[in-house]
Amino acid sequence: MSDEVKKRFFLNHKRSSAFVVSVLIHGAFALIALTFVAVKVIIKADPTFDAVEVNRPKMNLRKLQVPVKDQKKTQAPKLRQNLVAKPRLKNVTITMPDIVGVPGGMGAGPGGGLAGLGFAFDMDLFGSNRGSGNELIGTFYDLKQTPDGKPTKIGEFVKNDDRGGATTEICSVIKGFVGSGFNDNRFKDYFKAPKLKYATALMMHSIPADAAPKAFGVEDQVNPSYWVCHYKGQIAAPESGKYRFCGLGDDVLLVRVGRRLVLDACWVEWIKRTSNWISDSDEDRKFPLDTDGFKDVNYNDVRTQIEDAGGLDGSRQYYSIIGDLKVNGQKYEGGAGPLVSRMVIGDWFDLKKGQIVDIDILIGEIPGGAFGCRLMIEQEGKRYKPVVTDAGVFKILPAFMTAPVDPKLAEQMKINPRQVTLDGPVFGAKINSQR
Repeated sequence: MSDEVKKRFFLNHKRSSAFVVSVLIHGAFALIALTFVAVKVIIKADPTFDAVEVNRPKMNLRKLQVPVKDQKKTQAPKLRQNLVAKPRLKNVTITMPDIVGVPGGMGAGPGGGLAGLGFAFDMDLFGSNRGSGNELIGTFYDLKQTPDGKPTKIGEFVKNDDRGGATTEICSVIKGFVGSGFNDNRFKDYFKAPKLKYATALMMHSIPADAAPKAFGVEDQVNPSYWVCHYKGQIAAPESGKYRFCGLGDDVLLVRVGRRLVLDACWVEWIKRTSNWISDSDEDRKFPLDTDGFKDVNYNDVRTQIEDAGGLDGSRQYYSIIGDLKVNGQKYEGGAGPLVSRMVIGDWFDLKKGQIVDIDILIGEIPGGAFGCRLMIEQEGKRYKPVVTDAGVFKILPAFMTAPVDPKLAEQMKINPRQVTLDGPVFGAKINSQR
């Protein structure tokens, strides 16, 4: 629309336009007035209340009294007691700490055992009925019968009173056992006692041969002849050095250390029949174990007679020599056996301090009657108390021990202080497993 047209439009409608403007102005004033009134009405001042004090009558309250019965003091609840029947203790087993080659163990020399503490003493010369881990474990075999009680080849010889056949056969069995590396499977076809023994030393004076079956609890099943006991375990030396075993068995005593047979100290009648081992010591079978029994004997004279007869080399020479031995020109009437079956000297072997090695010991009785076993140990370079014998000056060696010998056990051993001492090293080592 052009400016000319706009100007003409307002001139033609000037009255109506003035009216409109007037209305707009009055409307604006009315809106402002209403707004002011509304604000004044809505926003009011907060009312203020003045409290008026009111006087209320006071009431005297009575103390409510309710009869209450005295109650007993609460008692602590009683604990229920469980009664447990205590069994009678026959034997007490105590697991002792490992003793690995410690001289004296729980106390050097005799007297280090448990008897002094009041525990039941169940030890005999073949060992205890229970072990603490430092003993040698012994198993008893009767070579006369099978596991079900039938006679073996040895048993048949014994039944027929064929002593020669029985001794030849048992020597063959023992030699096979030694050759197998002391493998117990060699005895699987023979009767085995179910009970084990745990020995810390093998020192037996001359005792009845039935002591072994009694100790293993089979005296009602085994006649006291042609039996063996295999002891095995582990040992450790208290000091590094060279050692050798010395001793004598009546009839069987063989010792294996590691994989090496170091001693065959069987009775002189079985020389070279239970093993092929021979001592390389010039003092082998020279010194008597019973130093008080041969004061009248001239050893050099006896040794000369033995050498002239061909030397001690098994049963043939034994029987041919034993009956002809003379002492001071006359036949020896006191029993010539001990004259020729003297202490056997073993081979030297090395042990390191605390190093654990396996050990096997076989003892046994062949014809029956009396049994004996004495096992000592010597360390090279150690000084021992000298003792005078009919064969010259020797020394009192300590018993081989894996734990100190209890005084009560020492009494059973009947130790002669001129032969053996219990004041010596201990070779105990905790058994890790039964081989």
